[in-house]
Amino acid sequence: MISKPLNNPIITVSIKVYQALLLAYPTKFQQEYGSQMAQVFQDCCLRTVRQGGTNGMLKLWAVTLFDLLQSVISEHMQKETDMNKDDFVRLGGWLLMASAVAFLPGAIGMILSETRYAIRSWDSFPFNVVAFAVFWAPVLLAVGMLGLRARYKIGGGVLLFGAVVGGLLVIVGTLVQFLTPHYSVSETYYGVWLGGVFLLYVCLFIFGILALIQKPLPRWNALPLIAGGVPLLRLLAGITTSSLEASLLVIIAGYIIMTIAMILLGYILQADASQNTASA
Repeated sequence: MISKPLNNPIITVSIKVYQALLLAYPTKFQQEYGSQMAQVFQDCCLRTVRQGGTNGMLKLWAVTLFDLLQSVISEHMQKETDMNKDDFVRLGGWLLMASAVAFLPGAIGMILSETRYAIRSWDSFPFNVVAFAVFWAPVLLAVGMLGLRARYKIGGGVLLFGAVVGGLLVIVGTLVQFLTPHYSVSETYYGVWLGGVFLLYVCLFIFGILALIQKPLPRWNALPLIAGGVPLLRLLAGITTSSLEASLLVIIAGYIIMTIAMILLGYILQADASQNTASA
């Protein structure tokens, strides 16, 4: 979006992060306004650094993130209105299934990374594919959660907040890890990615609690609760097991169960949308 290179590292990193955040907007919006928004943000960065230095940039980012969050939510709500609802819900169902399948192998690899079972090198092509899939699978989950929100009228605010904010954190954390050559910075943004993933699953878990109470799904209303069980998984492993290997088995088994639940939830969502279309 920006062709002129900038020498100030604060401005350079800020612009790259802002461009990553713009990916959270619907594609049509990005094509129409993305370049102009990035250019305006660059001008604001230049002026802010000149006048206020680092402290000024922190204030600029606080205002920018608040405005961006409101704008992204508004645009996605408008997109849902414009798009055929059943098509969007069906897409959400398929993406929930895809996210579950893409996330599981890499998640298990990360769980084993500090053990004697760790993969020694991720440089081969199959492991590169697994790594790519696990980092981007949460973005598919975010869209799938928007599909749940469009179909079932409970917990809409929770699902929207989780999908937008969690999705933004995942996108920023993933992109900056690959953009920066510095390990310490990459490690920091791995934490940003992990925070986004955690937020997505927390919001899905809360939706699952509401689903158990109000029973909006045609069947198996416990599925969202099981599929969003990441926040409780490590706690459960720590309480029920004493040895490291037993704890790992509990966590891996939990991820497998969550994956199955997510696939079933996605299947029910897209089938429910298809049935609704046929009835109409």
